Amino acid sequence: MDQQQVFSNEKEWQFRVAALEEQISQQSLALAEKDRELEISKSLARVRAVTMAMNNSSELNIVINVVYEEIVKLDPQLDRCIIFTIDPVTRTSLWWMASGEDIPFQSGLFIDYHEHEPYLSCLNAFDKQTERWSYLLEGETKKDWDAYLFEYSGLRSLPEIVRRNMMSFDRIYLFGSFSDFGCLSSGSVEPLGEDSMEMLVRFTKEFNLTYRRFLDFKQLERQAREAMIETALEKVRSRSLAMHHSDELPQVAAIVFEKLTELKFTVDDGAVGILIFEKGSKEHQQWIADPEHIYPFRFHIPYSDHQMCRELIEGWENEIGFSSKIYSFEVKNEYMQYLFTHSEMGLIPEDVKKHILSSKEYGVSIAYEKNTGILIPTNSGRLVAGDQVEVLKRFSRVFEQAYIRFRDLQKAETQAYEAQIETALERVRSRTLAMQHSGELAETAGVLFRQLNSLHIGPNRLYICVFNEEKNEIEFWLTDDEGINITSKFAGKTDRNDTIRKMYEGWKKELRSLIVEMNDEELEKYFRYFGNELHVPSRFAQAHRKRFQNIAYFSKGFVGMASPEEQPASTLQLMERFAYVFNLTYTRFSDLKLAEAHAVQAAEDLVKLQAEKKRAEEALLELRATQKQLVHAEKMASLGELTAGIAHEIQNPLNFVNNFSEVNKEMLAELEEEIKKGSLDNAKAIAADLILNEEKINFHGRRADAIVKGMLEHSRTGGSEKEAYDINALTHENLFFCYHALKARDKSFNAAIETHFDPSIGLMHITPKDLSRAILNIVNNAFYAVNQKSQGNELRYEPKVVVTTIRYNSHVEISVRDNGDGIPEKVMDKVFQPFFTTKPPGQGTGLGLSLAYDIVKVHGGEIRVNNHPGAGAEFVIVLPLNSN
Repeated sequence: MDQQQVFSNEKEWQFRVAALEEQISQQSLALAEKDRELEISKSLARVRAVTMAMNNSSELNIVINVVYEEIVKLDPQLDRCIIFTIDPVTRTSLWWMASGEDIPFQSGLFIDYHEHEPYLSCLNAFDKQTERWSYLLEGETKKDWDAYLFEYSGLRSLPEIVRRNMMSFDRIYLFGSFSDFGCLSSGSVEPLGEDSMEMLVRFTKEFNLTYRRFLDFKQLERQAREAMIETALEKVRSRSLAMHHSDELPQVAAIVFEKLTELKFTVDDGAVGILIFEKGSKEHQQWIADPEHIYPFRFHIPYSDHQMCRELIEGWENEIGFSSKIYSFEVKNEYMQYLFTHSEMGLIPEDVKKHILSSKEYGVSIAYEKNTGILIPTNSGRLVAGDQVEVLKRFSRVFEQAYIRFRDLQKAETQAYEAQIETALERVRSRTLAMQHSGELAETAGVLFRQLNSLHIGPNRLYICVFNEEKNEIEFWLTDDEGINITSKFAGKTDRNDTIRKMYEGWKKELRSLIVEMNDEELEKYFRYFGNELHVPSRFAQAHRKRFQNIAYFSKGFVGMASPEEQPASTLQLMERFAYVFNLTYTRFSDLKLAEAHAVQAAEDLVKLQAEKKRAEEALLELRATQKQLVHAEKMASLGELTAGIAHEIQNPLNFVNNFSEVNKEMLAELEEEIKKGSLDNAKAIAADLILNEEKINFHGRRADAIVKGMLEHSRTGGSEKEAYDINALTHENLFFCYHALKARDKSFNAAIETHFDPSIGLMHITPKDLSRAILNIVNNAFYAVNQKSQGNELRYEPKVVVTTIRYNSHVEISVRDNGDGIPEKVMDKVFQPFFTTKPPGQGTGLGLSLAYDIVKVHGGEIRVNNHPGAGAEFVIVLPLNSN
């Protein structure tokens, strides 16, 4: 074989080897692509499997972590995985992030809409559903966006190491693939290859299915949570409606705290605050609770022009509904130091104060209502957002309703307490008027002390002091240390003790009242003066380190109360009212003393005594005669008034009867003449007029009959015997009997009836027949009032009568309330007078309420009237439980 042939064979061999190598290379690439495809498919299958294994929405974090692990496994260049969902309406987003740092998974980081260029590019790609998106983030654009994200968005809660790593690069390539939910994104320092980009697209499509499953779970969880929320709100509503006393409001607040905690609504330490505002004031109350103290602590917060306080009050005044804000470390601490110094929050433990002051950030989310608000504080920057805002508003609305009921109860309790005060004052006045000689002053002082104690003001000791300015002396009537039993009278000098001197100087200055706070040396001197010089016994002389003297002055001295605690302003106001009444007592005492001095002077002269005795006997006889004349005159005046009322009421219908009778007589004569003339038409007309007149005579005759029957009913009151009877059943029977009777007479009559019967009342010893008449008369008036108003021009008026029975410790109340026009104020003092009525002539005799009043009085009770001109009236029958 020659050389040329050998060379030719060698070239052919080389060509074949090259072709074989090419074929091997292509097969290797194909195998690598298949391996890559298998790896990607396997990764996607793992994501799919984890997706199908999801049992609730919170497991989305697990899926995202798997996505991150699989992406990094397939392309180590992608060391951070960010999945963010975009709200197409608000243009806000939530970020889930997984990265290579050894930190907990970061989920649901809220990003508000903003106009930094990278974010706008993301939104534009989302709108176009861009499958392959890339963005080079560098220079000032990156610095500005980093500053915004890590200071004003949810990314500020990322661990320091993550924020530092994300800001460490001067430039970074962002890649993403957009779908219905938002975007699956990553970043690297180098551009991303086509193969890796395609992989992101496929993972995005796979995650789109995951997100749909996530949304399905979210929907189910929303429904379940809504049921939990509504149950919690209903619990608060139920407790609100169950309130019977205003001091139960903290229990309602505790339910709010408890339910918000159950709903995992709190952040950080789990604290919740309830705000209570007062119209016309910038000060407010804060009730704070946490998981360890579910029963709230109450703090009164004075107003400050500090930013945090000012913005809180402005939010309420401007009725913004909801607000949330983060405050800096410096702003927060400045305000907290103010509260610790100038409010009751200074009483909280020192370790709690340190915890509050050490937190780097502080924020509040507040849902406002007209009178209240709910505050969720945060020390980590996690504000209430999203669906939680509406839930917080719902809780705030429900508590607002509870607060309105609290104020209604508070008003009712204030009225009841005022009635107790007036009763107590009246007892002191009565005992004063019953004084026959000056020695009864101590006994009357004892009545005053007992009445003060009955009002539960909680004193340590009560006392009355009288000054003798000429002798520079002071006299005391005191109770014992418990403020119950009165001791002997004590006397001393006004200048022997500094505290007594302050009291005396206040009297000299004609002050209305004074509070003296005694501490340390002053208190010790005070007890020593009382013990050593006045010889007043006291078991608490060594026990108390502080003592408050609440003093209310009258013309000759003061009424005082000593206690170890500071008393509210209302206590001092109450003392002033009792001092005013005791001024009358002391005036009578002085008069009696003067009279007794005159009697002693008269006793020194026997002759004068006999003369005075005779004159006194004659005066006594004259007084008795005068008394008899006065009693007789009073009876005759009452009888005259009653007779005049009867005469006036019966005279009107009798005048009509007489007048129409005279007219008929004349018309009959005319009728006779017309018949003789043969004028039948005129005769018929006269006959028709006669018929009308006869009907009027009949009408007014029945009216007079009704008045007489009413008088008979009035006179029969109290004749029946008492028996055990169910008050609720009696009230119910008469209510609906009256309603159906009115309905039968007037088909157009209609009114809503609402009843609230207290089942604890049970049986009471009453006269059922008499009490039925009383209830029937009052209910009839209520129906009449709403019927009259419904015939007016008021739009959207719905007549309504509410009947309520309530048992108290000492009595039972039957309330009949209507929403008619009420009673004119000028006739309020006449409503129980016989024959007085506001109804038109012929529609009432004026005896119904008078009869009811007498019946209730016979039962030992009373009728109260709560009048609201233009809005209705309420009649309350009060029956004592001991009326047996």
